[in-house]
Amino acid sequence: MGSLKRARLESAPTDFWLLWQLAYAYRCKGMEKEAVETLEKAFRTLRDATVGERTARAFQHGGYRAAVLGWLDDWKKESQHQYVSPIIFAGLTAQLREWEQTLALLEQGYEEHSPMLLDIQFDPAYDFLHSDERYRSIIKKVGLPPSY
Repeated sequence: MGSLKRARLESAPTDFWLLWQLAYAYRCKGMEKEAVETLEKAFRTLRDATVGERTARAFQHGGYRAAVLGWLDDWKKESQHQYVSPIIFAGLTAQLREWEQTLALLEQGYEEHSPMLLDIQFDPAYDFLHSDERYRSIIKKVGLPPSY
């Protein structure tokens, strides 16, 4: 972690978005345990210890995959009450390496003009799709320069 972010985290250890970014960085580096621990802390900053505890328990019992499945369930419940972008679901299914479901959700995100599509090439969770022509088509339709 860069010295600026480290200093910011030291001065604001309960900054949800900084913790979220740190967890994302850990995940991208393959540091799943650290990602889950940081997310648990982030959820607690929102006074949502329940989600944090569920995340920690899922990880302890089934590893990172179980934690992602728990988040997927949480977002599905949330989507019954408010709009949730298909790109959020795509990011989670990509972490689970669910090829067809991830592509379908990315296509749905494209159809809905989701601005979240602009970041998918930066997330290594999608790396397994780079050789798929459907993924490449989505990148092209969005107008992004390919990074695969």
